[in-house]
Amino acid sequence: MIKSGKSLPTTIEQAVDCLISELPSEEKARVADTDKWNLMDLYFSLSVDIEDKFCLWENRALVESCRAVSGDECFFIEEASYIIILELWKRLRNG
Repeated sequence: MIKSGKSLPTTIEQAVDCLISELPSEEKARVADTDKWNLMDLYFSLSVDIEDKFCLWENRALVESCRAVSGDECFFIEEASYIIILELWKRLRNG
């Protein structure tokens, strides 16, 4: 995944926009074609890149946005990358 010099996203929408603009077409197709029950496979392949790219360990605004989308008050930072992947998947599937 390409690291950009742009400022970090503070919302899940911004993070997904960034991923859509930077992921290669083949990767976007792979995400869109993944069955919902197999999204954990994407988590294992994309989560570290997402955590690093968006500085999830320091980007409290983005983590809070992910927590709000999840609806889970007891939310761990590691879950943020999964929520971003899930939202990316939804956006790519819905065109």
